[in-house]
Amino acid sequence: MNFRKLLILPLLVILAGCSGSANWQAQQKSGLKAYDSGRLGKSENKLLESNALLFLENPLDQRALPNLETLGYLYQINGKDAELENIYQLEWDIIVAADMTETTAAADALYKLASQANKMGDFPKADSLYLRVLELDRKLLGSSHPYIDLDHYKLAATKYMSGDLLGAESYLLTVLDLRSNNFTDITQLTEVLTTCIAFYELQGLYAAAEPFYRRALETVSRYNPDTPETA
Repeated sequence: MNFRKLLILPLLVILAGCSGSANWQAQQKSGLKAYDSGRLGKSENKLLESNALLFLENPLDQRALPNLETLGYLYQINGKDAELENIYQLEWDIIVAADMTETTAAADALYKLASQANKMGDFPKADSLYLRVLELDRKLLGSSHPYIDLDHYKLAATKYMSGDLLGAESYLLTVLDLRSNNFTDITQLTEVLTTCIAFYELQGLYAAAEPFYRRALETVSRYNPDTPETA
């Protein structure tokens, strides 16, 4: 599917391209400024105009990336999921065309596509994309970066939603190991412990949940000694 067709404005905007490169820059500047000042409708129009002028010469022009990022925010605000998916796909196409697939920008673009697929209920697609994000984050950021934790959490969620409970359990326990070994915040640790408890209890596996319940109480008692324990 050619998502770029959705970003082409009427003939009047196309004809405006004859004024040269300064025109797309003026439209981009105006669109970004309008977004910052809360004039979202004007921002969308100006950024689309800027894209249309850029794409006359190159349908995968890197200079459109700031426009696409802001349009993504606009479509999130307005709940325009179809347009949002198109924007994210176009961002990825530009990154591929620019040979930027081994960059943090690529990881961010894949994460957006994965999140949108997850939101739309396409869990196999989301799972595949989140896995690519994880691999790229490991390569670029190292195994101890906080994003690695988040990537595993997302994979656990998509596995669970798609019915792969063993896969979900594996990723969830990895998150617990990561947060235990790189402890910085009691809230984050107790959050994953609580998630583990819910994961097993929702399946009726109360005995499996018990060790996590006890560990959560021990964690709270250790780091927040003034917090009363519950039976």
